[in-house]
Amino acid sequence: MKTSLLPAIPALLLTLVSTPLVHANHDAVQYLADVDAIRHTLFRYPQAIDSKAYDIMEELFTPDATYSLSPAVPAVTGVAAIKNVIASASRDAKTQHFMGTEVIDLDRKRGTATSVVYLLGTFYGQGGVNRTTNAYGFFKDELVRTNSAGHYPDLQWRFKSRAFTLLLPIEAPIAAQSPAVPIASA
Repeated sequence: MKTSLLPAIPALLLTLVSTPLVHANHDAVQYLADVDAIRHTLFRYPQAIDSKAYDIMEELFTPDATYSLSPAVPAVTGVAAIKNVIASASRDAKTQHFMGTEVIDLDRKRGTATSVVYLLGTFYGQGGVNRTTNAYGFFKDELVRTNSAGHYPDLQWRFKSRAFTLLLPIEAPIAAQSPAVPIASA
């Protein structure tokens, strides 16, 4: 009985040709996993503030992290101090933060990254019942990978430093921001 290798040749060729690509694709997948994990950290931050779940900061910052809200609040170091600054800044207000444009630069070999993320923060009731304050600016971040294995889903990135730059504050009564507009009838 003769056995032909002819049916196995396409699968063998595919294996031989795609083997280098598997390693290249693994690097690409790992890069995307890193970027996704960094975004997870970036976007959990406003969620924690808006829900007043300040203990989440312990998961987002390294124990020796630095944090600054320019220039009104001096820089602080350590998670306890960071939680205190954030809680003090948003204590008397309901808040809503929108994180927007982001740029992430990743150094996978060193396990570090930098990011710039634009922010619109709205504080309702700060300074009075019918007042709202909008803060426009951006965060500059340094992040570090905190899981030595570095494989998704266990991958976690934390802020090593986070500094906010205020671009434009606007403070106005809520009523003045949204005047009643009559709806035209058709």
